[in-house]
Amino acid sequence: LGELGHPDSPTVYLRIEGRFYTYRPEKGIYQVESEDSLIARLSALLAECAKACKGQFCNTESLEFRLSQTSSLRGIIQRAKGVLEVSGDYFESSQQDNIPCANGVLRLADKQLFPHSQSFRRRNKLAVKYDSAATCPMFTDVLLKQGLYDADIDLLQKWCGLVLVGSNLSQVILLLVGTSGGGKRSEERRVGKECRS
Repeated sequence: LGELGHPDSPTVYLRIEGRFYTYRPEKGIYQVESEDSLIARLSALLAECAKACKGQFCNTESLEFRLSQTSSLRGIIQRAKGVLEVSGDYFESSQQDNIPCANGVLRLADKQLFPHSQSFRRRNKLAVKYDSAATCPMFTDVLLKQGLYDADIDLLQKWCGLVLVGSNLSQVILLLVGTSGGGKRSEERRVGKECRS
């Protein structure tokens, strides 16, 4: 089930969640896989082995009957939890460096798009394809420029980028200030040591 047997679609076990995750190449992300689903996969694999070995002076009776029973396979699943276990931060590596899009993984440092791979260790992705030449005139001209100053638009776009990355890299907070029903103006405040202590 792991990388040795399935290098393109390995399964890992995250003990802190009590879940198995299998990488799905067609989707480009790791997805939860139930124990019952793993048992079905193992049962099919044992049946395939038995079929391949039958008639070659091999006794395949255990593979066909005893070992393919659900009760026997549950023991294998318990063993797999120990063999396939990964650290609790397995899916947190490179979260701030890349954004998984519908058509690949975007490296933020140089805006280069890479094909999806299990090495990125992602469990989710955006439903939107990355297009370096894309613009959104309706969003910027109609929605933003009608009610915001250029500096506020720039700030809002930067803040949205921080939200996508999932980490406050620039150590700022966004405040919306104003009277009730009177609209808000945004202010950027840099978080200093005095605020964190």
